[in-house]
Amino acid sequence: MSERATAPYTLLAAGVTALVATACSHKLPRSVLLAEFPSEKGHAHAESFVVGDIDRDGRADVALICETEPGLPSEAAAEVFSPQRQASILTLRTGVAAAWRTTRAAAAGDTNADGWPDVLLAVGGASDHAEPGRVWLFSGRDASVLHRWTGTDPAAAFGTGAGTVGDLDGDRADDIWISAPQTQHTRFASSTDTCGGGFLNLYSGRTGAELFTVRGESTGDAIGESVLPIDDLDGDGVPELAVGSTSLARAPAARIFSGRNGSLVRRLTPPAPDPAYYLQLAGYYDADGDGSNECLLSQRGESWLVSPGDGRVLATFAHERAKPELVGDFDRDGTCDFVVCDLDFPGEGIFETSGLLARLHSGRDGRALGERFFGEPGLPPIVSPLGDIDVDGVTDLLIPRYGVVSGARMFALRP
Repeated sequence: MSERATAPYTLLAAGVTALVATACSHKLPRSVLLAEFPSEKGHAHAESFVVGDIDRDGRADVALICETEPGLPSEAAAEVFSPQRQASILTLRTGVAAAWRTTRAAAAGDTNADGWPDVLLAVGGASDHAEPGRVWLFSGRDASVLHRWTGTDPAAAFGTGAGTVGDLDGDRADDIWISAPQTQHTRFASSTDTCGGGFLNLYSGRTGAELFTVRGESTGDAIGESVLPIDDLDGDGVPELAVGSTSLARAPAARIFSGRNGSLVRRLTPPAPDPAYYLQLAGYYDADGDGSNECLLSQRGESWLVSPGDGRVLATFAHERAKPELVGDFDRDGTCDFVVCDLDFPGEGIFETSGLLARLHSGRDGRALGERFFGEPGLPPIVSPLGDIDVDGVTDLLIPRYGVVSGARMFALRP
């Protein structure tokens, strides 16, 4: 491991600190801490998600998922922060015990046409399978509940994920997908866990009515842990859905389903995928400059650029084990680039890590653009692109914080 050092914190402006790390091995970007979002209620675990511009200030906002409070009854809830204003905007309450559920938030767009973007909060089933998962659609104006969906099978993992797919039913509101991968395991998975085929329910964002369901083809597919809206491929004017999978019986593949009726449009299979691991949809962008977007498929240290139109593999990238996250055009070559994170492990658990190593890769050819070490224990190998919060032409990153001191931190990467 390269020797690393960090400069001390310096105050740039009221409430904003910066941390500049020294170079590791390449010509590296600087990492600048723009904002910090503490979990003020003493939550022992938090994850963070980008949920769109809730306060309409022209910048993306952040939802912190708060799942446990030491010594207090826990509740699956989220607090939405504005990076621009450095303040809390909304608190989203479910009234459901956290119980080590998988809880995620996502942007929903303006589903009720009131001029305010709304927020999805997906709370997976309890780890003991005693209760099914639930998903709430909250108003971005006042945090009132617009819709709620509840799974029927506690073991189906309904609510493992949720997001929007564009307007499928023509009512001028984004519609919503909710996944149930039927993984039938506790939150902390083991090699003995079993997987079903999984399914994905599509709902109207306006009315909440179910539109259709897509299902895995066989036991072990566990579809729905990775979902990516893509362009219309079959010419019906409706966007399609690309869905990742694993398969314990055969090679995993990404499936593209019709956004109109859920029928299978195409199957994307990279060369020699490992059936023991999930095949994820990591991105959708034009990598070769031909005007058509490609799918970035990823699986444990390897990614493939695949044409959704004909299934051709255009490029193969090797990288760290975590899922790549698109971060915009960092090297100014006209193509989205991506960052992959890894942990520095001096100890046995996530709370004993010495920090997070983030590596930037070219989205055109996968070459390394640089790396940055964030020297703080309790940072998971997860980043989320925030957009250009500080208006410097570079995408900024959100990194969640685990442990007794939880919350999230927002970093900018500077050339």
